[in-house]
Amino acid sequence: MVPVKLHRGLALVTVTGGLVAALAGNAGAAPRGYVDSAEIFPKDPAVREQLIDDCLRNPGVPAENEVLALNNAPGGRVNLLCGNEAFGARHIHAGHPINNSDAFTDCWLTTIATNNTRPGNDPNGSTEWHLAYAPGKEAVVVTADADRDTITAYTTGPNSADWEGCAAL
Repeated sequence: MVPVKLHRGLALVTVTGGLVAALAGNAGAAPRGYVDSAEIFPKDPAVREQLIDDCLRNPGVPAENEVLALNNAPGGRVNLLCGNEAFGARHIHAGHPINNSDAFTDCWLTTIATNNTRPGNDPNGSTEWHLAYAPGKEAVVVTADADRDTITAYTTGPNSADWEGCAAL
C-alpha cells in the first residue's frame, strides 16, 4: 500500500482491487477528486515535472509527446500532450503560464478526477472539467471528445494561471 497525500491532510491508500480514503483516521469510500497514484502516467512526480518542463523549453519536443495522463479518469484515460499553439501544454503555457509544473500537475489531475463536467464549446465536441477551489475561483480543463486529449486549461478569477492556488485546495 502506498499512501499519497494530496490536500488538507487527506490521503489515499492504494490497495489491491481499488483505493480507500483515510480522513482524520476514519476510513471510507474515496471522495470525488482523489487520484489513485497507480493510475497517473508517468508515476514518478520528478519525471512528470521534467517532461512538462522539457516540452515547454525545447521546441524540438514533438507536439504528440505525452507529458501527463490519468488512466482511470471518469469515462477513460485523459491525456496532456506537449502540443502546439492550438492544444496541449504549449497552448496552455502561452496563455496561462505554467511556472510551477508540480502545482500545475496537481491542479490538472484533481480537476479531472473531480468529474464535474459540462459540454464544451468546440464544434468538434469537447468536455469542460471544473474544480471550484476557492470562492470565485475555479480550475477548468477542456478535452477533445474524440481522443480525450487536453485542449487547454486555466483558472478563473484575477489570475488565469493560479496553479498554486488550485494545488493548495
